[in-house]
Amino acid sequence: MSFVLRKPKEFVYAHPTYTLSKSQVKKFDTLVQRREQGEPIAYLTGHKEFYGLDFLVNKAVLIPRPSTETLIETVLPALKSKQLICDVGTGSGNIALTLKYLKPNCVVIATDVSASALQVAKQNAKRLKTTVRFYRSNVLRQLPKSLRGKIDIITFNAPYLTKQEASKANLQYEPRIALTPTGSPTSLIEQLLQQASTFLKPTGQIYFEIGHRQAKQVARLCQKYFPAATITVIKDLGGWDRVVHVTLPHPVA
Repeated sequence: MSFVLRKPKEFVYAHPTYTLSKSQVKKFDTLVQRREQGEPIAYLTGHKEFYGLDFLVNKAVLIPRPSTETLIETVLPALKSKQLICDVGTGSGNIALTLKYLKPNCVVIATDVSASALQVAKQNAKRLKTTVRFYRSNVLRQLPKSLRGKIDIITFNAPYLTKQEASKANLQYEPRIALTPTGSPTSLIEQLLQQASTFLKPTGQIYFEIGHRQAKQVARLCQKYFPAATITVIKDLGGWDRVVHVTLPHPVA
């Protein structure tokens, strides 16, 4: 109702006898019917709050989750002025744009394989008045050669659900490509690890958001591709493993 009236929720509570126009009643009824069928509120309103910022969303992008705020809170203290950050699989741009908004002296780039997702991310960049360079790329593969050896930090909220998890009814409206990879649940994480040494600085860092049962598997993959790295697992507010942090203390081979 707040969305239909374009007024804050407090207005709805304070005006129980407010009379709606016919068009407002029709819009409200339509939204309620769609919600009854399971469509997420974020897609009904076209907006989702993330880390205190308002993001446009549609069915081309995954709806930002509160659990991803753990990734932001883990990365922020590590950022230094003028560092180059690359957010992979950016979707709505919530990670890349939040980091740029909060740390404007950093340089942020972002990739996504979906042209439709990048359109949403660019809209959000414009609304938040943040400057982020976007690239259509399968993980890091299509990044320009000029970025090789230049990236300080990579963030990646990869599609990591199993096919069965991604087929749950509450996820039916979200893009499957953003929920589960075509291979194993950690296949895109491994792809990034295979490509990362080409683009990271010798002392670069990687931050992965993971499924809460994947920490040991992802840590093993990280150690496989970066045996000299320090691997740290960070829990979210619910106490679940949520972020794997890779720190490269030595030159990348």
